[in-house]
Amino acid sequence: MTVKIPSTQPPIALVKIDRGASATAMRGCSDTNIFPLFFDSQAFSSCDISLPGNVSGIPRVLSVKIQQFPLVCAVASTVYKVQGETLDSMVVTEWRSQNGVANKKEQPYLQVSQVTSRYAFTALEPLTNDIIAWARPSKSALDEEARLEQLCGMTLAKLSSTSLT
Repeated sequence: MTVKIPSTQPPIALVKIDRGASATAMRGCSDTNIFPLFFDSQAFSSCDISLPGNVSGIPRVLSVKIQQFPLVCAVASTVYKVQGETLDSMVVTEWRSQNGVANKKEQPYLQVSQVTSRYAFTALEPLTNDIIAWARPSKSALDEEARLEQLCGMTLAKLSSTSLT
């Protein structure tokens, strides 16, 4: 399941999960399949959830208090945490971190190269020309790649000529 969360996290995300016939609804909610995912994992903390619509002109609010182990939403991984993994889907919330120290030019490539198809990738922030220019490898890195490709070609040619004799 993929849940898109805005960059400013809400106190809670309500998701609809089939919880089976024996499930009971949260107090103030009639749907037994509505389930809260909390961003605050502090036990016994509470939050008010604004619901759409009004009842007799009064806004609907659902007060939720964590009473047991909270189910905490794991909505984020760093670029480097998913490196080497193959993901069925990915949502990129930002191309560059607001913490400049964490930014590396490899980030955009690492982000787009981890998913199984282009349809499995969603970006909440547009990939701009500025990001593409920033992520471009340095001239020395491009020169080294060209040198390695040439070396690979020479090695393959040598191996193929050796195997024929």
